[in-house]
Amino acid sequence: MCKRSILVVDDEKAICDMLAMKLSCEGFEVFEAMGGDEAIHKAEEKHPDLILLDILMPHVNGLDVCRYLKKNIHTSDIPVIMVSCIHDLDTRLESFQIGAADFVTKPFINGSLIKSVLKVLHPSILIVDDNEDLRIALKIWFEDQGYRISIAGSASQAYSLMEEHVFQLALLDYNLGSGPTGVDIFNYIKNKGFSTKTLFITSEFDAEDLNMLITEKQCELVQKPFRLKLIDEKVKRLLK
Repeated sequence: MCKRSILVVDDEKAICDMLAMKLSCEGFEVFEAMGGDEAIHKAEEKHPDLILLDILMPHVNGLDVCRYLKKNIHTSDIPVIMVSCIHDLDTRLESFQIGAADFVTKPFINGSLIKSVLKVLHPSILIVDDNEDLRIALKIWFEDQGYRISIAGSASQAYSLMEEHVFQLALLDYNLGSGPTGVDIFNYIKNKGFSTKTLFITSEFDAEDLNMLITEKQCELVQKPFRLKLIDEKVKRLLK
């Protein structure tokens, strides 16, 4: 898998260099920009996989840069993490409203920046299916594309993993043997207040509780047997 690239934007050279060194040690290719205008130019020229964007910069601030990038057809698909010493809720909310993927405050505590980068660039997916061969096949497929994958063969295993880790997406089979079903896991996610999105991958077509979720557009479904490309397209859309 090719090296992922990150554009670091900050008007302080020392901060740019420090972040570039940390990210390079994590295996990323890093570009630097010292202000808003340069950030826009390099985003269009390099089209990085991710942009770390400081908010407080002279001339053109980070929020305005993010607005421009998200309205520009050539850069709108690049995820942006806003980075700032501003801790107020209004700034955080505005960042998300204009399209930022995440918001990290300075100073960085307990590896918060690297955790945010990994979350945005390498989303974590939980695969729940009682078919071990299918679990392994999906795990290999998605890990080759840079996703972080955990697998479970039952609802109880899935519950334990979700208590320990944050998942951006859960791929759920409906029929998991004699225990709870995929819908039970879906309800567990909702009742716990987790932000995990869900995609059912199943051969069950007549389960009333599952069909109700589909009808109410609470989740999506891919029928077995399936093409990996179809799963891949749905996963990318759900995580966008």
